Amino acid sequence: VSFPEDYWKKELAGKPATFDIDVLAVNEPVLPELTDEFAKSLGVTDGGLDKLRADVRENMELELENKLKSETKEAVFDLLLNKNTVDIPKALVDQEIRAIVHQYKQQMPNFPEEQLPMANIAEQAEKRVTVGLLVAEVISKKDLSVESDSCKARVDAILTKLASTYDDPESVINTYRSNQEGMRNIQSMALEEEVVDQLLAAMKVSEKSASFDEVMNPSEP
Repeated sequence: VSFPEDYWKKELAGKPATFDIDVLAVNEPVLPELTDEFAKSLGVTDGGLDKLRADVRENMELELENKLKSETKEAVFDLLLNKNTVDIPKALVDQEIRAIVHQYKQQMPNFPEEQLPMANIAEQAEKRVTVGLLVAEVISKKDLSVESDSCKARVDAILTKLASTYDDPESVINTYRSNQEGMRNIQSMALEEEVVDQLLAAMKVSEKSASFDEVMNPSEP
């Protein structure tokens, strides 16, 4: 095989390579029989197969809810961007670019910085800053606050959902509440939900039916 011409290690870009492979085993997937014993093998000690089915369904519903919320928020914010023109300070964009580059370095510490997709990063940073300014304007005009009863209720709901997958949810919630930075992030999430709801209330919204796979894997045929 040949390495791609744009391979990130320049000394290997476009070069031919030969790989010697030792096949240690050949396996094929076999679907297990759905029994209480199978459920027990996955750690479900009480309730058997019925409990396993209930747990899987609960997890799928949580994933679906999170995905739909994320897609709705993205669609609302994209529309907000399309309907408004904002002069954004270059200093804020540069600051956001540095933050995104820092994220890249944390996730891929060995990736050369000169190979980063800076054009895409700059576009992403500009979008983030613009959305942030527009959201701040909505918060101001609608007089939204993390101290409002509705926002506090959303914070409680977010904490409950985050903790629901742990064995001791109450302990997890207490841990979050004792972390100032973590609570600020959750309050920001709650406030963003308030903004999305305010904007949705002023929009004409249509719904469509879709299967779980269509929602969770939209790119797959």
